[in-house]
Amino acid sequence: MNIFIVHSGKNRSDAETLKVELETMAPKDANVLLLENGGFFWKIEALKLIKMSQMVLFLVGDTSHESPNITWELKMAKKYNKYIMFYKLNVSYKLNDILYDKDPFSGKKSLIASEAKDITDITKKISSYEHGEYNIFNGEIETLSKDELLEQYKIFLQTSETLVERRQNVNSFYISVNAAVIAVFSVVSSLVNDLPSLASIAALMFVIVGILDISWLKILESYGILNSSKMKVISIIEKQLPASLYDSEWTIMSDKLNSKKYISFTDSEKRVPKLFIMFYALLMLVAIGLMLLK
Repeated sequence: MNIFIVHSGKNRSDAETLKVELETMAPKDANVLLLENGGFFWKIEALKLIKMSQMVLFLVGDTSHESPNITWELKMAKKYNKYIMFYKLNVSYKLNDILYDKDPFSGKKSLIASEAKDITDITKKISSYEHGEYNIFNGEIETLSKDELLEQYKIFLQTSETLVERRQNVNSFYISVNAAVIAVFSVVSSLVNDLPSLASIAALMFVIVGILDISWLKILESYGILNSSKMKVISIIEKQLPASLYDSEWTIMSDKLNSKKYISFTDSEKRVPKLFIMFYALLMLVAIGLMLLK
């Protein structure tokens, strides 16, 4: 796991000290990164480090909120959906405005970053993030109503089931579109005897349906990420209920599979659009080859 420390030049020594402390206290596989190149091309290196990091740690100094360079780095961290945590060298120091999002309806500002109080708190947050331990509860777990939690669990479980139905509908739609295109092409190819014209039709069909199938792949990837997130939330809630059904199911399935490679449902689904794309590419190559041989 990579952690990139955002800091001003004025706080360079504090950042280096923090790096050493984190390398001592944080999990062994935590890799703390600092910007080394402060020259003309510093943005290129900073962007590279931000992209390769899972977490961005903002070291807040007395003038950090006035720095356009720090604001730019935080802006990039937001753009690439990085988990942002900040640590104030003094509690009175201000944060950059970029760390606040404004609600378009109420106009209220909300903080998008997580605050760490000290080095121990930083390492704790790094460890929690690395192991996927997210706090989804609004309050202390001991004070939660089990009945209300169970009701929320049931509602959220329904959204997961609805997601499966939506995925099936998406697959049915794109399969129908591809089947229709292939049927149309079969009819047209039986009527067209001119190979150059046939090759042109095949190329056009490949471009149009190829774009559709690429969007199909992207949608399946998005559904896969969303489903994984939902299962993680379900798993966290189940830990506060009498039984962890989904985690147990996964454990039993893993035991049954033993050393066999597990292929996720999303990966299996993605094979279908990939096969269609390969089919269209092969079809176009055959048509062009026939045209050149004529």
